[in-house]
Amino acid sequence: MGISIDFDKIRTRISRHKVKNFANAYILPLSEEEQKALNKSDWRRAHEEFKKQQEAFHQKSNDKKNASLYVDIIDNKFLSPSDQITEDMVCEIADINKDFIELMRPKVEMLRYWVQYPEGTRESMKDLQKKMEKLKDKYPDDPSKACDVLFAEMLEQLKTVQQPHRNSLKTAHQK
Repeated sequence: MGISIDFDKIRTRISRHKVKNFANAYILPLSEEEQKALNKSDWRRAHEEFKKQQEAFHQKSNDKKNASLYVDIIDNKFLSPSDQITEDMVCEIADINKDFIELMRPKVEMLRYWVQYPEGTRESMKDLQKKMEKLKDKYPDDPSKACDVLFAEMLEQLKTVQQPHRNSLKTAHQK
């Protein structure tokens, strides 16, 4: 998009465990409280509830990571990682990681495409940014509506691009 990027800063940030957990929290199901807030179009409250879930997810993930790597003393009792991490916990972590990896696969494919076709991608992203800014101005208090409109426009654009024109089909068939 023509925006300068500090790759050292990005590399430093994405290497942090907390940053990864906070990013992964976006994949979690909505909490009951966040869903209630969204149902009432209370975006600020929904965001607050998400932030709580994000922090709780990070804390839980960090506690499990630390328990699996380090010895600990709890209530004057020495605990090794094998005392704290159960087979069920390992299976739960593996299942979550599998889900996260599967959800990320299309995003990785998209990034590969962007690298392959940078010029077209840059123009598409600039157009997307303009559309998003217009929708933000048009629906300042309803981000859900703005997203719905954006996705509907994108779907229509895809349909137009992917469907061959009837005239070209007739011409090809007649040949």
